[in-house]
Amino acid sequence: MKLRIMKKKGEDDTIILTMIGELTIYTVAKLKTVLLNELKAFSGIVLNLSGIDEADTAGFQLLLFLRREAQSAGKTVVIDETSARVKSIFSLYNELI
Repeated sequence: MKLRIMKKKGEDDTIILTMIGELTIYTVAKLKTVLLNELKAFSGIVLNLSGIDEADTAGFQLLLFLRREAQSAGKTVVIDETSARVKSIFSLYNELI
């Protein structure tokens, strides 16, 4: 399964992105561009990752990168919901995003 993204405008000029599918090395290159464009267009991003059924280190690294880019720009990235697979990746690296 590939990655699907559903977009919804949130409060305070934020965008809510609900992701379904893979957050893996096979999807992050294209996703990086999408996320950076959304970060430029809005004051922040809210990520719903409850539909992610496959994730790997590349996906984790992309989320860390996005958080650093947002902080540098004075914007926010919030992870609202996560799937069991995403939680396991976070716990593997013992990192809070």
